[in-house]
Amino acid sequence: MISHYFVSLSLGLDLKFYMFIFAVPFASLAASIPISIGGIGIRENAMVFAVMSFGVVESQATLFSFIILFIILFNGLLGGIVYLFKNIFYRSRGII
Repeated sequence: MISHYFVSLSLGLDLKFYMFIFAVPFASLAASIPISIGGIGIRENAMVFAVMSFGVVESQATLFSFIILFIILFNGLLGGIVYLFKNIFYRSRGII
C-alpha cells in the first residue's frame, strides 16, 4: 500500500493513504479470481474502478494501475534473477 501511495503522489493524484486501505485489497481480491493468467487485467480494471470512485480521471487511474503492474512485474523478475543466480552459485560450489 505504501508503494501505491507514493506512486499516486508522484502522479499528482489527490488520494489519501486511507483510500488505499480499500483500493488495494479490492484489486488483490479481484486478481485472485481465476479468469486470467496472474490476474493481469483484472487487477488493473479493479484498481481503475476503485481509484475512479475516489474522483480520479480515467486516464490517470489507468496510468496509475499500469505503473503498479510494472512495479509488481519488476519485483518478480528481480527476485527470479536472484533465485536463478543463487542456484547456479550453489551448484557450482557443490552445496546443492
